[in-house]
Amino acid sequence: MFQVPVDVVVTEYQFNESDAGRHVMMPSQWLSILDPAANKSTPGFVHVDGSPNIWGVSMYHQLHCLVGLERILGLIFDGNELVPQDAAHLRHCTDYLSQASLCAADGALELIRGESLDHDDLLSVDTIGPEHQCKDWTRIRDWVKANTV
Repeated sequence: MFQVPVDVVVTEYQFNESDAGRHVMMPSQWLSILDPAANKSTPGFVHVDGSPNIWGVSMYHQLHCLVGLERILGLIFDGNELVPQDAAHLRHCTDYLSQASLCAADGALELIRGESLDHDDLLSVDTIGPEHQCKDWTRIRDWVKANTV
């Protein structure tokens, strides 16, 4: 099993919102992590221990998929038809992100608010209250910046 060779500390983290209905990590912030200019080349592609092989870091692939999904949803909401490559990318990314979510297996309990569990009622999930166990992603980012292809 290959992993980024850094000690990634697991910490307690409470999700928050910067303003009504918008989570802190918005597409512009995902893009800032993926910014090729800031990362010297293709973000998340690295050399490990002087090997000529090029590796992709999963965290960057996941963020790339989120940016792609955001772009594709924008196209759909604007009434545009998807080209076959977008549809294939959508299928790949939803599958990949679902596997990544299962891999992370966040067991934080989130309060369900609503009248009942009847599917006709509007329910909401309180994502702000519970504490999550999260890895310090900045350590991975810093290592990637130092080892970018």
